[in-house]
Amino acid sequence: PQSPDQPLLIVYTSGTVSEPKGVVHSVASVSASIEALVGMLRGQQHAAMATHLPHFMLIGVSAGIPVYLWPYPMPPEAQLRFIAEQNISTLFGPPSDFLPLMDFCKKQGTTLPETLRYLYFGSAPVRRAFLERLWPMLPPDCQVTCLYGMTEHLMAARCDGAEKMAAPTEGDLLGQPFPGVAFDFAADGEIGVRSSQLFQRYLGSEPQSGMFPTGDMGHLDGDGRLVLTGRKKDMIIRRNFNLYPGLYEPTINRIPGVVDCAMVGRWSDEKQDEEVVLVLEANQPIAQQKLLEMLRYGQFSIDAEAMPDEVLFLALPRSGRQQKVDRNALRALVSKEAP
Repeated sequence: PQSPDQPLLIVYTSGTVSEPKGVVHSVASVSASIEALVGMLRGQQHAAMATHLPHFMLIGVSAGIPVYLWPYPMPPEAQLRFIAEQNISTLFGPPSDFLPLMDFCKKQGTTLPETLRYLYFGSAPVRRAFLERLWPMLPPDCQVTCLYGMTEHLMAARCDGAEKMAAPTEGDLLGQPFPGVAFDFAADGEIGVRSSQLFQRYLGSEPQSGMFPTGDMGHLDGDGRLVLTGRKKDMIIRRNFNLYPGLYEPTINRIPGVVDCAMVGRWSDEKQDEEVVLVLEANQPIAQQKLLEMLRYGQFSIDAEAMPDEVLFLALPRSGRQQKVDRNALRALVSKEAP
């Protein structure tokens, strides 16, 4: 038996804060996080689960689901065959894990195996553009759940994939809070979170207490669902306009040919103001003038105050376990590309 307050686990952040920190979780916070996920799985008909991540395996075992721990990386063809042969119904993972499977299915003109009933995406942002690519490849009656959390508070909100795609594009719908999770919002819109899942402290620092400031910006909609509008540290101030890239990037990502995008600020001595640079990673040629027209008018339009000063077509730098866009590296890259 262990005390609920006893430190159990140290998880290092993967570069989403200013510097990596050791996040200390207690017996109580880890137990509460596992219970939150297991509670989500209860009452569903799971045949078997496959993962290459031991902590996801723990979730399945705790929920009483047979779990296969498969090697990673695994060729897409072998992975799909394994899913079908072992009657795998449930997969957990970040969106990046599924891209090779999706590319293979698209080339073969097929769908994911019909044994799949539940897909749970977490550990990285689940963008609408990713879901729109995934949807035609889903077998019938497959349920998609998008999870929102962070290293300091593992499970904060969840959202049905179809609901996320149908939501307005002004921000990223994260969904309803998990049971026992409370949100509040600072004057500038920063999201605060609190529940029994909250971490104990940063390694070498005093214990955490009260609401934890997530660094994410957002609000609750009329249905009590959490909506993300961006990262606080990513805010760009141009003239008197506070621009949150996360409010516009999901819309731009839906433009045909765009794989992913990011907006960053670049200081201009000439203008004595920040410029907005839009960096696009594309899988087909996109004319810049045509792109700007789409951003001004029509279904992909964004606020006039958010229109980029410059568009760069570059591969986005990524880092960390989940290959998130490294915005610090991107800012450095954009500075080198300055005219």
